[in-house]
Amino acid sequence: MHPDATFSFHDSEVRRVVADAAAGTLAIHFSAARVRRPGAEGDEDDEDGYLSGVELHLSGAHWEGPVAVCIGRIASGAVTVARVHLAALPVDEEMTGELRIELQFANGSQLHADAQRLIVRAGDGPLAGDFAC
Repeated sequence: MHPDATFSFHDSEVRRVVADAAAGTLAIHFSAARVRRPGAEGDEDDEDGYLSGVELHLSGAHWEGPVAVCIGRIASGAVTVARVHLAALPVDEEMTGELRIELQFANGSQLHADAQRLIVRAGDGPLAGDFAC
């Protein structure tokens, strides 16, 4: 993946959320994650589309409520780290410290979790122009 690629929550689609309360881990698996890759040097056009297989892994995590209903398209979402609100995250990055993730799904469900560590993982596949990835 391009080192300056970013993942955006809005319009991304969650396939499943895997939660382990005993271990304090939460993994959010995306079927279609909105990703922007900067264009080649000298190229003004960024590449923007959807990538399958993006995952967010949270550890030292605490959340409330069922996560099984937290699937489908995300209407809005963000991570707050050190009082900085982020609607887009760098791809293949790790963030540590007090953080909070808040996701609002199009189906009306919500996922709010506090964690100590967040890892954003993505493959290097082609970007699709729509959810058909």
